[in-house]
Amino acid sequence: MDVVTQQNSSPPLSDVAFGNFVIVLFLVAQLLDGIFTYLGVAAFGLSEGNPIIAYYMKHHGVGPSVTVAKVLAVACSMVLHLLGMHRTLALLTLMYLSLAVLPWTYLLFFAR
Repeated sequence: MDVVTQQNSSPPLSDVAFGNFVIVLFLVAQLLDGIFTYLGVAAFGLSEGNPIIAYYMKHHGVGPSVTVAKVLAVACSMVLHLLGMHRTLALLTLMYLSLAVLPWTYLLFFAR
């Protein structure tokens, strides 16, 4: 008689904790980027570095353009999170923090 062993299909707790940490950090980065982008463009007249979003800002306004961009980014991040692609999401989070949040932080709070 064969002994059937049941395999645990859930990831280890450390992977779950890492994935949860990364998605929360990504969401915080998106929130900060959205707020800083809105402040920089609407309040201070700075320009958006992404030409696609800058185009939509010109034609649809700053608020709606930033909102749609952030909702799309969050939706895509949820797909990555649910697929367990946490390292990819971590890399994207680091990119957002270094290429979007840090420059906006400098421009809004230290450059003046």
